[in-house]
Amino acid sequence: MESLKKAVDLDHSYAQAWAGLADAYTVLCYSGHHRPDEMMPAALDAATRALKIDPGSAEAHNALACASLLWERDFKRAEREFLEALALNPKYIQARCWYGLFFLQWTAARFDEGLEQVWQAFDADPLSAYVTTVVSFALAGVGRAEEALAYAKTAVEQDPQSFLGRWELAFAYRWNGQYDQAATVLETLWTESPNNWVAMQIVPTYAKTGRLQDARAIYDELLSRRAHEYVPPFALAACASGLGDHEEAIAFCVAAVEGRDVLLGCFHSWLPDLELLRADSRFAHLIEQYNTRVRS
Repeated sequence: MESLKKAVDLDHSYAQAWAGLADAYTVLCYSGHHRPDEMMPAALDAATRALKIDPGSAEAHNALACASLLWERDFKRAEREFLEALALNPKYIQARCWYGLFFLQWTAARFDEGLEQVWQAFDADPLSAYVTTVVSFALAGVGRAEEALAYAKTAVEQDPQSFLGRWELAFAYRWNGQYDQAATVLETLWTESPNNWVAMQIVPTYAKTGRLQDARAIYDELLSRRAHEYVPPFALAACASGLGDHEEAIAFCVAAVEGRDVLLGCFHSWLPDLELLRADSRFAHLIEQYNTRVRS
């Protein structure tokens, strides 16, 4: 982040640096480390600057697409910008993966189309642990859980230190009902980096395996963290739902809508063990509010 800021300070006309800065803001936000209102307006501004400097930059179009999707919930512009990025650079792996997974599968529910986009990324770079991880997510999206687990294992073999690969491996175990194996992966991740993404998985996983005291301890830790750091409301909603605290989960979803929590947009449609939450008509109404409210 600091290097990108220095780059644009040194050269205000450096489109690639502006696009990279936009992506950095976006990733920091959807990783759950910063408040959306601190990161996402800056992401949109940086992406817009990049595109104004170089309308032919695939990176700029992709950066604007993701920021428009996650912050503004402007689905038409997001898809248009993703497609423009891919028209400019058909082998742009990040754009192919984000379009296939974030937009087509997780937002538009066009699951087969999303998987096809991800396969194209895989064909272009089959040795990339990141792409293999995205393939695992996309296979799960079309209900191919066993294949998703196989690709998740391959991704971890390709890069044993990858946080994302191991995080997805835990999901893949959960999709296959192997909660003890998921817990083992998540315990290592929690020891290394006790962050919100890990908490969203480990709390419901512990609950599924009967370790309610351990699950509650991590949830309580997240609640206490709110006094001194940002904790995404949807992360708390996922934990509360996993513990069976349904009304508390709904309350945190309300807070997620009010705070424009991008994790809600990323994860609400597919996160495991949220069936009761997704079946609640109030949740559907909240998602409608989240997707259609006027963005400033």
